[in-house]
Amino acid sequence: MVQNNTLDNLLEKELQDPDFKLAFEQENIYLSIAVAIHQSRMKLHWTKSDLSKHSGVPISTISKIENGNNTSIDTLTKLASAMGKSLKIALK
Repeated sequence: MVQNNTLDNLLEKELQDPDFKLAFEQENIYLSIAVAIHQSRMKLHWTKSDLSKHSGVPISTISKIENGNNTSIDTLTKLASAMGKSLKIALK
């Protein structure tokens, strides 16, 4: 019998490890935040500089967030508010 080592199978196996699972879930959250901030900014036709001016958040921080780095809820709230949005956090 040939073992099927697809990416999904490998991921399923790796997710059995609690440390890996936690890190994987955190990265998914950071990526979701990055996409949400970037897409919201693009819908406004704003540059990172525009968002920085409206939010008071440094361009370097906005870049880091859009590249998937962690940030504070306070910073995310400032960015959301500057773009006319609210921040919603849900535990699932």
